[in-house]
Amino acid sequence: MVLVNENYFYNKNNVGPVCRIGTYLNKNGITDGDLDDNDVLTNILRSATLIPTGKGATPNQLNTLRDAIRTITIDKLKTQLYRVNPAILLVACVECVLYPRHYDEQDDDTVIRMDTHCMIYSGEERAVTEAFNKLSRNSCRHTPAMIKSVKSFFKIERLIRKNIEYLEPIREYLNTIEIGNEESEFIRKEMLDTL
Repeated sequence: MVLVNENYFYNKNNVGPVCRIGTYLNKNGITDGDLDDNDVLTNILRSATLIPTGKGATPNQLNTLRDAIRTITIDKLKTQLYRVNPAILLVACVECVLYPRHYDEQDDDTVIRMDTHCMIYSGEERAVTEAFNKLSRNSCRHTPAMIKSVKSFFKIERLIRKNIEYLEPIREYLNTIEIGNEESEFIRKEMLDTL
């Protein structure tokens, strides 16, 4: 039995279910008032594949989820999950701020951007250095220790190799939101502070 408490949302290892919850909240127009309905909460857990279809959730699971969503706020879960989960922050930075993706377009630029994403996630030094330069707007000196730290932070290849669908729910969630200039600056600053 999985309890989706507040800490669950902040854990980068739970990024798939967390993104599915955010996507479900968005696509179904769930409001704070809807959280009083146990069927809605059960469907949220099902959407995140945390309980099987046909099975019910326990009262403890429902209450814990309701409390977590209300503590974090439903609006933040719908539109700013990158402020909650560090894995979403990383992908939002790479794919929305530094190298914006356009999944509805199939042109050479889209393929190049997707290749760049893969090189960054695999820790390829040239790609990571270029991403860091874009992120810092060339305002930071590069030291070998800094580049090693940046490579380590961006490198999620082992997670992708372990679970090929790792990026899929993050990208699906990011596709349901708009990140404006103010939020792009927040993502950029948060990433630099993290590094």
